[in-house]
Amino acid sequence: MRRQFEFEAEPFELYSEFDNAEEPLIDNFAGTRQGEVSRKNPDYIRWVQDSLNRLMNLRLPVTGIIDAATHSAIRSFQEREKLPSNGIIGADTEWTLMAARSGASNWNNQEFEFTAQESQPGLTQPIPKTIWLPKTDLDAPYSGGDFNFLYKGGANEALITFNTHLSFREKYPEAEKRKFINNLRFAVGVWDSAAEVQIKDINGNYNKKIKFRFKLNLVRDPKNSNKKTDIHPKESRSTWFIGKNREIVMRDLNVFIDSSRNVLVHEFGHVWGLEDEYDTSWIEKKFSPGHVGTDSPLIKDKKAIMNEGYAKATGEFRGRYFRHFAKTILNAFRGLKNYVIPIKRNGKVVSRVVQGRIALLKKDIAGSPPYAKDVLPFNPRFTFIHVKL
Repeated sequence: MRRQFEFEAEPFELYSEFDNAEEPLIDNFAGTRQGEVSRKNPDYIRWVQDSLNRLMNLRLPVTGIIDAATHSAIRSFQEREKLPSNGIIGADTEWTLMAARSGASNWNNQEFEFTAQESQPGLTQPIPKTIWLPKTDLDAPYSGGDFNFLYKGGANEALITFNTHLSFREKYPEAEKRKFINNLRFAVGVWDSAAEVQIKDINGNYNKKIKFRFKLNLVRDPKNSNKKTDIHPKESRSTWFIGKNREIVMRDLNVFIDSSRNVLVHEFGHVWGLEDEYDTSWIEKKFSPGHVGTDSPLIKDKKAIMNEGYAKATGEFRGRYFRHFAKTILNAFRGLKNYVIPIKRNGKVVSRVVQGRIALLKKDIAGSPPYAKDVLPFNPRFTFIHVKL
């Protein structure tokens, strides 16, 4: 939920791939990055077909060509694993296939271990666990968060995906619907690559860096949504206890056809599990499921995106916004000797931890470079975290 402010004017471009467009069969979201195989490569498609045969007890011809039978098998696998059943081989489906092939069974909401090849042939070394958590909030401050979390062990990125079905409450003009979708994608893009977690090794170095990637998937079937997005008309209420034109995230993402980009940036904070931090009326704090409370010192952090800062392009990120993502990744490093740090008292080891720190890669909604030093009390350069073993 957001408080009402005056907003800066925002130019926009129409999104060119509306919801009823023909969906591609292969999604190249991650497939064309340096060092990765394109998902259109015949060898890659043969790997997909072989994986589906093993996991679904099928007999697909391993041809390297996507045909109707392969398309159907992809959808069946996605439905079984509670992924968006769109028939697209994207990052979620690819990494789910990899986890399933590793030998895990009944593995939703579980963690998986893989090994990677050393540079010397014949040698392997343990790498971090792969963590796949669909429809989770990672025990975030606001329990109304809902997204899919995926960290592929050893990768330098973690993927946070929000799958949503758009429910337009009225028959809006096509131009308004396209502008809304464009704003929705812009808002997720603001969060994308805004921060990273840096893992501390036993030598005190923070050389292992894992960036937080955020992705939006628009799905046709509401059953495949993390949350449905209800798009209300102008000058209406999204729920009874707040005023007109006030967005709120509860069971669904309740927004308006004219919700601005900046407002959607704030609302996606709730989707990621963050609470409102601004001061507001007693009734909103009483009934709002996601507010830090009047006594919280964060009320004074006016520049923050989850406070009043989102009203301008200078609204700032905070390291605390990524704490639950970072702690989840630290858990992937349990059992790796290079990252398990003993805590000593009086010369005796009393516990062991994995430590890390969150570093912002963006200062604000505009994407400005982050501060190079602490800006206290609310914005330290690094936010330090740890998990006990």
